[in-house]
Amino acid sequence: MRFNKAFILITILSALTISGQSTINLNLLVRFNSILNSSEYRMIGLPGNSGFKISELIDGKSGYDWLAFYDDGTGKLIPHTDGIDHEFTFETGLAFWLISKENFRLQNLTAPVSEKTEGAARISLHSGWNMITNPYDTSISWDVVKSANNINDRIYYFKEGRYSNNSLRMEPYLGYYFFNRFDKEYLEIPASSGTIYKENGCTDIDTVKIVLKSGMEILSSYTLLLSEYDIENDVYTQFAPPGNFSKTDIFTQDYFHSLPTSENIITLDDQVTIPVTIKNKVNNIEFEIVSSNKSIDIKLTDHFGYEVDYIPSSETAFNYNLYIQKTDSDPASPIPGNYLVSSAYPNPFNPATKIRVALPEASEVTLEVFSSIGELVKVVNNSYSSPGYYDIPVVLSERSSGVYIYRIQNTTGELFATGKIMLQK
Repeated sequence: MRFNKAFILITILSALTISGQSTINLNLLVRFNSILNSSEYRMIGLPGNSGFKISELIDGKSGYDWLAFYDDGTGKLIPHTDGIDHEFTFETGLAFWLISKENFRLQNLTAPVSEKTEGAARISLHSGWNMITNPYDTSISWDVVKSANNINDRIYYFKEGRYSNNSLRMEPYLGYYFFNRFDKEYLEIPASSGTIYKENGCTDIDTVKIVLKSGMEILSSYTLLLSEYDIENDVYTQFAPPGNFSKTDIFTQDYFHSLPTSENIITLDDQVTIPVTIKNKVNNIEFEIVSSNKSIDIKLTDHFGYEVDYIPSSETAFNYNLYIQKTDSDPASPIPGNYLVSSAYPNPFNPATKIRVALPEASEVTLEVFSSIGELVKVVNNSYSSPGYYDIPVVLSERSSGVYIYRIQNTTGELFATGKIMLQK
């Protein structure tokens, strides 16, 4: 069966009493457009303590008619396979990724979740990212969950190819990502409302946000918190969910933590450069940087210091640098993280082109140009007293049209590259 619009239809649950035992009436319909589109995946879980195997609830053959995955927090998704090893079971608070050729319909009875402590159920956790779900058949405030567990973390849900961390409640049947940064053994999920958790205030903290959007719709964003003081980072850091199924992602990698983050706090001196990774599979998106502080200059650059005008669509992720500088500080160039050599631009050229180098420290750089038969026709020596990005000019006014080979290197050997340029007169 095919549908024009993918959605999850969740009917209102009702509590029944059979033979004196309270039960939950599971009633769920999940629809998909295509099994070939990763954005069609759904994160689903079941309330109660059913113990149902996923293969018992969905028709067809695993790996052909439907696919399911589980995230064990190691960075690798585990695929469902028939048998004992990777047979998925809906245990208390556990969610899975699911996609299917046909709609998934569930109508069944299950026992309610067992409360481990007074008025609360427990969801077992492992390190890293956890796929969790609401163990109750009614909506639960996430603020109440944060209060019960003394945490400040958000949960992420997935819809129409992107994540959102704006969820204020845990709804039945929906799966959520939760990052277990403090290696807790479990989450306490209170069955009723209690003291509302109050997040730590961000007094005197400025924000810088990178946004990818289509029209008025925000596809993804990354937030950087700026402070004049050194503040405990773990209080504020929000980790970005795994991007395996998302169309767009923005995060920092290996700068603050070993895992990607979607929000961090840094101490801003005169200038700072933040490595940012952006994955985008959407055409014709808008790219925007928004700041709450008008006294700083911000730009997104590539590895060679060129300011980025747009984010291209690609199956691979692109690495950029978010460069921030106070407007009242002395002008300074961003400092590259590695030695790099760009391609010549323009190429072909007449009579001049240039090659940009990225120097993380002061360097003496030599550029040599050879003819197609190996004749040395040009040598350019430059000494750079400070790190930065530099354009090395190549002028061949006296040479004839043709292909030339260049070699560029520094005296210590960290910088080395060769390439071809074409002179067209």
